[in-house]
Order: sequence, then structure tokens, then C-alpha cells
Amino acid sequence: MTKAKLIFPNTKLLKQLIKIIQKLFTPIALAFLGIAIYNSWGEVSNIFIQANLVMFFPAILLWSLTNLLPPLVTLSILKPPHPQLTYSELRFIHFNRLPAKFIPGGIWQTVGRISDLKKRGIKYNLLASLVLIENILPLSITTGVGGSILYFFQKTGFYYWLTLCAAFLGIITLFSIPIATQKIKKINVIIPLRNYLAACIITSLFWLTATSCFLLYMSSFKGVIQTVNIIELAGIYLISWAIGFVSVFTPQGIGVFEAVASKMMQSAAPDFAFLQIIALIAGFRLLVILGDALSYFCWGTLLIYKKNMKK
Repeated sequence: MTKAKLIFPNTKLLKQLIKIIQKLFTPIALAFLGIAIYNSWGEVSNIFIQANLVMFFPAILLWSLTNLLPPLVTLSILKPPHPQLTYSELRFIHFNRLPAKFIPGGIWQTVGRISDLKKRGIKYNLLASLVLIENILPLSITTGVGGSILYFFQKTGFYYWLTLCAAFLGIITLFSIPIATQKIKKINVIIPLRNYLAACIITSLFWLTATSCFLLYMSSFKGVIQTVNIIELAGIYLISWAIGFVSVFTPQGIGVFEAVASKMMQSAAPDFAFLQIIALIAGFRLLVILGDALSYFCWGTLLIYKKNMKK
């Protein structure tokens, strides 16, 4: 469920430009988050001291479980033409490449997985359809659901039209993906409807779980939950992630996700300062890292256990 390169003809200059912008923007984004945390450290530290840290642990555990879902999406897309593929094999590929998720650039886990699948005889056009679905499907679901939620909370102004457009585009894109896999010449793959529906359900379950993690994390800070409606907070998370995702100049939406979510939350909770909210939301990235680390540790421990049992 990470960023990957979509395939367009004659885009060497564009790719080079994006790489340069990413290299420039990433340290700026990290510096911005660091300054935000430093400038609001007094207030933020008090919020963390008063937080119910017990809620952090189920959130970390829940995020670690999300890593079981992406291989199911891959299986639903690749299984019809390649019945020999198994969930166990795809799960191994996913977890084996999990550390690459945190390499600067934000695409290397996907690049590694695609390379592994190519070695197993998966054709280029089918891999291209998988990359397309894995990138566009989460975007359509988060914008469609997040935009629809926030539409009911934003009565007027810029965010009203933003959420309305996001909801509309998300829903349209959701129905357009199977058509795109057939019409794009370099892909030209027909995805069976039931397999595409399975991918939609699994991806929706992933984002339901991810959103629950975010709500568990934010519920640790009583002031936030008392001020912002929990359903609205879910919509803010989804739409902010989507905006961060499409920001090609920043790997994994670093800085963009935090800034957008903070701005939206500040409009719903004016008692909180902008930099305070950014610092709190930046903490969620740490929770995600811990959740992925827990997944990788458990997977590695299980492999060692199975290896020892065979001896």
C-alpha cells in the first residue's frame, strides 16, 4: 500500500525533475516537522504526559496486523492467470521487502516486490496492472470515503468544495480502474469482476484498520477527542493521507500529510495551535514504524521457529 512509479512514455526528464524535488523537499519537510515539535515542545510534552499511553499498544498491534492484508490484494489480482501462486508465497515476498518501505524515495518496497514477482514468471502487463491497482485503488477509496465523510461536516468554504470534489473523483475512479487496465495499451489486462471486488473489499478493510489505529492513537489525547467528532477525525485522516500520497515531491507524503491534517483539525478544534497538532500527528508516523517493526520481528521469529522445527 506504498507509492510506486506509474509507467508513462518519454518521462525521463520528468522523473529526474521529481527526484531532484524529492531530494530537496524531504530534508525541508523533516526540518519543518522538527521545528514544529521543537517550538511547541512545552505544550506537546504536557499533552503526552497527560495522555492515556495504554491506547498506544493496541494501536501498534493493530497496525502490525495490516501487513497481512496487502498480499491478499496481490493474490486477488494475480491468481486467475497464475493459479500456482499462494498467499504464503506472496506474504513472504511482502514481509521480506518490508524494511525497504523506509528507504528514502518511498517506492523501494514496491520495486522489490515487483522484481520478486517478475522472477516468478509474472508478465510485464500483469505486473503493470497490479501496480496501477495497488496505487489508484487506495487513493480512490480514501478520497471517496474521506471526502464523503467530511462533506457532511464542512458546510461552506474551501474545504466544502474540496471534500465534495474528492468524494466525486474517488467514486468515479473506483469504477474506472477495471476499464483503465483494459484500455491502456501497455497493460491490456482484463481483471475478473469478482477478483476486483475482492481487491476493493480487502483494501477497504486495510483502510478501516489503519483509520482505527489513527483514532486509537488520537484518542489517547483526551482534549482532541473531546473537541473533534471521531467520525470527522476519520475523514480528516483519510483525505489527508490521499493528499500526501499524490504529492509526488515528497516520499510517503512526509510533511504534507501532517500539514493538511493539522489544518483541517485546527478548523474543527481552534483551541489547539497548528504546530501542536502537527507535532501530535507526526507522532503517528512513529507508531506506524513501530507497528511495521513489530510485524517484521514476528515474521522473522516465526521463520526461525519453523527452521528450527525442521531440524
